Amino acid sequence: MQEVRHTLTTEEELFCTRYELEILSGIVNYNRLERWVPGFCNSHTHQEHVARYDWVKDFVKDKIVLDIACGTGFGSYKLLVEGGAASVTGYDNDERTIRYASLKNRHANLFFKLQDAESFGSGEQYDIIVSFETVEHLKQPEKFLTNINRSLVANGTCFISTPISGTPENDHPDNIYHQREWGFGRFRELVKNFLTIEEVYLQLNDAGITRNDFLSRVLQKTGLKQNDRLHETLQPEPRKWDPQEIKEELVGTQWTGYQLLQCRKKTDDGR
Repeated sequence: MQEVRHTLTTEEELFCTRYELEILSGIVNYNRLERWVPGFCNSHTHQEHVARYDWVKDFVKDKIVLDIACGTGFGSYKLLVEGGAASVTGYDNDERTIRYASLKNRHANLFFKLQDAESFGSGEQYDIIVSFETVEHLKQPEKFLTNINRSLVANGTCFISTPISGTPENDHPDNIYHQREWGFGRFRELVKNFLTIEEVYLQLNDAGITRNDFLSRVLQKTGLKQNDRLHETLQPEPRKWDPQEIKEELVGTQWTGYQLLQCRKKTDDGR
């Protein structure tokens, strides 16, 4: 799909610069980043986000796609231009973020709209719905999942992701922007009430390795190369979960990271 470029006006450039400076201020002063803004987060976090959209873009060719909690629109644009989607609509609940996304990612088949994940319901239906790192921000995730199922076409597909908690449910996550986080199995129990789960993917780090600052310093000082198996566990690409390789009870404890669910619209008979 041919990329379409537009020149921003001076006022639009100033708006985008102010938005970026506010993001930078939040990081510098408070070490907080609510939305993924390319260029304003550490490289590992950026790679994780990019990897999720790279994973999904193989599914979207010629599809009508909805990206819920699209943020600044980087991923939505990737699905359209690199994935070859017929059209992509991005929803976010922050008016300034939607304006920024619209200015930075202009394309005839890319649309950004101010919508809330818990209450959207325009009546439109989509072949593919994508929503990464959204559900944990919501006070009423059940409404969100209901909206997704209602907004999918028959046999439509949804891709959602969320951090994996070390406890079944955590109502006081470390991330101040999160309302709740779920353990590996508990989140799937929630989702399957609203959608049919077809595949489970993981983005994992070895908790023992990533949390051991002393070991990290030793590796850095000595220049020792991590072994291949360790190196693999620190890669951001989503990988299909193999319970024979990674036991379910170890996900969230020995292994930390994110689960990504590939789901299908749930039919009236519950299938």
